[in-house]
Amino acid sequence: MDIIFKTKRLIIRSLVLEDRPYFYKIMGDPDVCELIPSTVLSKKESLAKLKEFIQKDLEGSSTRVWGVAKHDDITKIIGICGFLENDEGDKEIAYRLAKKFWKKGFGSEIAEGIINYGFTELNVHKITADVAISNTGSVKILERFMELDRVFFNNKDEVFDGRYYITRE
Repeated sequence: MDIIFKTKRLIIRSLVLEDRPYFYKIMGDPDVCELIPSTVLSKKESLAKLKEFIQKDLEGSSTRVWGVAKHDDITKIIGICGFLENDEGDKEIAYRLAKKFWKKGFGSEIAEGIINYGFTELNVHKITADVAISNTGSVKILERFMELDRVFFNNKDEVFDGRYYITRE
């Protein structure tokens, strides 16, 4: 397991198969998935998705998803985060936390950490984030670090999304 970066309270690290039960708590939770929005995964589907993310990370894909763990127990992930590529070819941050860890400041800590990582380690010039505008918690987080580019209808997820961005100074 490789450490990608650290924040004040969190360690962002590569995913491993041993994350299976914690990963499922996130990907199989209807409350978590409703906000993204994404499909609630079964245990079997969750394991397949975990293996897919591990493989993409090993291959150095443009889609990189990592585990989020607290400093006091690196073996248990409380969330996931990473970089995707949006429909315009820009780096897009993504994160989600197990419901038990909502409203504790972890989302802001992850967003700030991953933005810094993108600029300093990946040397990207622009970072974006798409969020369902109904996901008010994530909207507030993104508004702290980024500017709203536009609101659009996301046909795939059938919701209105806001696209946020930040550029390196």
